[in-house]
Amino acid sequence: MLQHGVPEPLVAGAKPFFDHIIRDSDDFTTDRVLADGDTIEAGGRTLRVVFRPGHSTTDTLFVDDEGGDAFVGDHLLADISSGAEIMPTELPGDERRRALLEYLSNLRKTEVMQLARCYPGHGPVIDDHRSLIAQRLAFHADRLDQITALVADGCSTAFDVARRLWSDVVAETQPVLVIWEVVGHLDILVNRGTVRELVNDRGDHHFRTREASGLAQQ
Repeated sequence: MLQHGVPEPLVAGAKPFFDHIIRDSDDFTTDRVLADGDTIEAGGRTLRVVFRPGHSTTDTLFVDDEGGDAFVGDHLLADISSGAEIMPTELPGDERRRALLEYLSNLRKTEVMQLARCYPGHGPVIDDHRSLIAQRLAFHADRLDQITALVADGCSTAFDVARRLWSDVVAETQPVLVIWEVVGHLDILVNRGTVRELVNDRGDHHFRTREASGLAQQ
């Protein structure tokens, strides 16, 4: 968060967010490791394991191919767009996961599946996953355009962008969530070549549109 422009007091203030996750997470022991394509028997159904990382690193669908049902967790939610969690790398020099890029790629894979109903981790049952996914993809396409325009207008850090996309109050009270969303979209724009990512000696990340970078070099 510091590397993407969030002031130190706001970073310190976000500690309860992670404390809550740790406090409400129970230890568990894995008795069977599943791989993509495996099947399990549960609730009188045969469920196929479909690995769909993006929202988190372990997102998995459990698909009843016979009945057309899928248990999708937070991979797809009826009422809100699923966030893509970004975490620091475990070791210096490791490549950070491009969470939103991965999520949208896997969402498109889910879009072409033959499914009658999707049961999410919370919220209403989804009866038309293709229409909903089309809406989600359109939302992200619009958000990419918005962020491109903001970077072109001089927003150089992810937090600068966040404060323009939302109010200062939202950006300052939910810095983790807004940074996850903005950095995720910036990753896609960098991957496309629309935006350049510049990292200084302190590890701070700044962004420029290709046109602005060219003018600066001239």
